Amino acid sequence: MNDLNTLFRKRIGIPQHETITFEMLDHILEKTAIAIPFENICIITKNANDFTQENLINKILIRNEGGLCYDLNGILYLFLMKNGFNVFLVRGVIFNSTTYGWSPTGRTHVSILLSHNGHT
Repeated sequence: MNDLNTLFRKRIGIPQHETITFEMLDHILEKTAIAIPFENICIITKNANDFTQENLINKILIRNEGGLCYDLNGILYLFLMKNGFNVFLVRGVIFNSTTYGWSPTGRTHVSILLSHNGHT
């Protein structure tokens, strides 16, 4: 399997030798948002794959594509985990505060929770 840490760093432009710290996460998030676009081409073309580490690496880091929240947050979660962060991937549903209703698409979103110094 390809080295996720090396490929992710190359994709977002972070040196291989640089230690990733909590204090630099805002920088990591910014570089990730710039380098990896939010897009839904796989949904439009009906070419979506299972949500696995291998598929995320292939799509985002080998083929240099973007993705939906579960692709983007999934690959970022794996990168943070590989760099020693205490992270959790959680599934969620969108709440519309205007209509006070839940999204009809259901639990189609993922987010990352990070625990640092006893805080999540």
